[in-house]
Amino acid sequence: MRPPSPRAPESPDRRHLPGGWIPLFSLALTGLASVTLPAVAQTDGLAVARAYREAHGAAILRGFAELLALPNVARDSAGISRNAEYIRAHLADLGVAAELLRVAGAPPAVYGTVRGTGAGA
Repeated sequence: MRPPSPRAPESPDRRHLPGGWIPLFSLALTGLASVTLPAVAQTDGLAVARAYREAHGAAILRGFAELLALPNVARDSAGISRNAEYIRAHLADLGVAAELLRVAGAPPAVYGTVRGTGAGA
């Protein structure tokens, strides 16, 4: 049996979005898929979202740059936990009921719930 080939070590200063794009994209899709609103309300929601982005664009970009600047190395479990807490805190600041889900031996997952104001909320 051949021993596994050695992997090049990751650079300790390599930085990217914690957890990658897929979990966040999946979270966004899950949230959008669970919302069923009339077309008029969706259009109004889109206008509200655009207006918010236009009014807060600089702060949004600063926050994103701050997130990207956090060290994110998979073998640094303390750093990954700090990143998850950073994301949880920012979601909470936005009114999301967010929490960290932990399983032994795995990185924490950030889980959030947004309560709507329509029927069934």
